[in-house]
Parts: sequence; structure tokens; C-alpha cells
Amino acid sequence: MWKSSKFIDYADNMSRICFDQKKIIYGLLVLIGFLCSTITYMVFHKIEYLIPYNMNEKVSVSVNEVTPGYLVALAMADAATYFDVDRYNVGAQTQLFLSRVDPSVMGRVGLELGRREKKIISDNLAQVFYPVNCYVKNNTHFVVIKGRLVKWLASKLVQSNIVNISIDYSNINGHVFIKKWTYENA
Repeated sequence: MWKSSKFIDYADNMSRICFDQKKIIYGLLVLIGFLCSTITYMVFHKIEYLIPYNMNEKVSVSVNEVTPGYLVALAMADAATYFDVDRYNVGAQTQLFLSRVDPSVMGRVGLELGRREKKIISDNLAQVFYPVNCYVKNNTHFVVIKGRLVKWLASKLVQSNIVNISIDYSNINGHVFIKKWTYENA
């Protein structure tokens, strides 16, 4: 009898030890699962880089800083997207330009671009922009472009004039968007 109670005490102690070890093992498994999911998120997290096609210098974009060279190249690409249109590509160019607009002004700009798109299609208008000069104003996010805008209406040259484009960019957590876009004849 004495041996069996000793065996029962030993078994009871072992089961308590195993139960405590199981808690530790389950806790470690949960921690390992959390770390694996965090590492997987960091490795496969989608990072977007918008590199304009006319980029030929080193640039950087961080949460607070954007190099002037990047803004100039981005402004040239945005100007080409906005102005280099005809009735066949205006829909795609409009959507591409709209994707570059600051979310706070996207509704208003979307309506303006929709009206512009309908007018280009109905009038069979085509236009091309030839940039001449581009610079960042006073080390800000404000870019000025000067160039020639040439328009054709049903294959006839109707306008060729110099325009000044002003683009104010916003940097939202490292994403550079068009906040304000204006152009006028020079």
C-alpha cells in the first residue's frame, strides 16, 4: 500500500510539472506564431515607388522630405499625363492623372477631368505639351513648368502657345500627391 501511494504522489507531481510545461510551450508557440506573422508582413508588405520615366538622378522620398530632383521629374511626368492626350487615350490618361491627385481634392478634380474627357472626345481634340523649363520654387513642394502646348482639332492645328503650369505637391507619409494644379497662358 505504501508503494502505491508513493507512486500516486510521484505521478501527481509529474502531471503538475507537465501541465506547467505545457502552458509554457503553448505560450512559446503563440509567441513564435506572432513573430512569424510579423516577419512575414514586413517581408511581403507592399511598398510602392513611383519613378517617373524621365528620372536620371538619385532621389529620395521619406516621410517628411522629398528631393527637388524627384519633384521636377514627377512634375514633368504629370504634365505629360495631363496634356499629351487625344480621343483614344484620354480615358486612360485621366485615370492615371486622377490616381496622382491628393485624396482631399480628388472629388472635385475627378469632376473637372470627367468634363474635360467628354469635351476632348466630342471635339476630336488632340494636344501635346513640350516642356521648356522646370524648377522647384524656393525649396518647397511647389513646381513650376513652362512649355509649349500644341492643340489640334480634327487634325487641324488650332493653337500653339506657351503655358505656365504650377503644381503644388503634398507629401502624405512618404506618398507624393498633386494637391493643386493650375496652368495659364504665358
